[in-house]
Amino acid sequence: MPTNVLIFIHGITPEERPTSHQRDYRDLWEAMQVERPTLTRQIDKVVEVEWGNRFVGGPMGPDTLLSDAERQIAGRVRFDVVEQHPGPGNVLHPGVLGDVGIPGVRRLARNIRERLVQFGLADAVYYASEDGERAVRNAIYGKVLRELREYKATPELRLHVVAHSLGVTVAHDFLYGLFGKFELPDFLAQTNNALDRQDYEFWRARAAAQQLIVGSFVNMASQLPLFVLRKQKLVTRLAEGKVLSPADIGIGLGTDQTVRWLVVYDVDDVLGFATRELYGNHPSIRQVQVDSGDSPIGAHTEYWRTAMVVREAAALVASNA
Repeated sequence: MPTNVLIFIHGITPEERPTSHQRDYRDLWEAMQVERPTLTRQIDKVVEVEWGNRFVGGPMGPDTLLSDAERQIAGRVRFDVVEQHPGPGNVLHPGVLGDVGIPGVRRLARNIRERLVQFGLADAVYYASEDGERAVRNAIYGKVLRELREYKATPELRLHVVAHSLGVTVAHDFLYGLFGKFELPDFLAQTNNALDRQDYEFWRARAAAQQLIVGSFVNMASQLPLFVLRKQKLVTRLAEGKVLSPADIGIGLGTDQTVRWLVVYDVDDVLGFATRELYGNHPSIRQVQVDSGDSPIGAHTEYWRTAMVVREAAALVASNA
């Protein structure tokens, strides 16, 4: 019997003062167990990853300063702050009413810019930087590797990763380094933790021996269509009209066409994308449009409590565990 580990990884946090994502994780996991009661005995361990935010009892690292820095920036550049200090160096739109705009549109635009972009997309910008990538990977990879340490003697370990938003990209990078990268992964040079480095090399070897398996990969609000543009070789490949391969992250290997990858997205979510088409019409990937909310922010944050997401995720994990 394989050992099954379920890993939850959150993504960007559009809240000004985010707290632990434990509620999101528990809401989805408990609902999944109600939907598929067999999961309670199928899953041997649940790993809840936190990154990018400093709170009491939470992890400490360079990445946890991110939300503090974003609040400082927002406190200086929000329009309601800027308009309070007009002057020769800060010229507001002239006229009694100023720049009126279309009723309702400006409020929506400001809400998206000052929440979803300033506190959410900024997280993605951080990960796209060299320093941010190193810090976020050390936080997320390090947490997962520590939790897997007790299973090194397990004959077969199956990973079930449920990721949201930017967490999808980081999880994809984690799996790519284990299953698809022929040269040494960047993480081995990014970490200063000798144990994490040894563990990542260990699990790469287990993946090559097919003793580490990707049981299932659940993507909510995927941003992979944006982040594949970080690498020139992927830009070149896509520009030539070619598609990517799920085998690069340990899915759809050989003749295995079992559905292991679930992509759910809401068309009202401005930071979540359909992703399956990047990999062609591959039978190992199932993509489902859901209704997680009607506002851009609600649509991005409420996948965890969306009934269709619960059903699809529970079915996928249960069938592959």
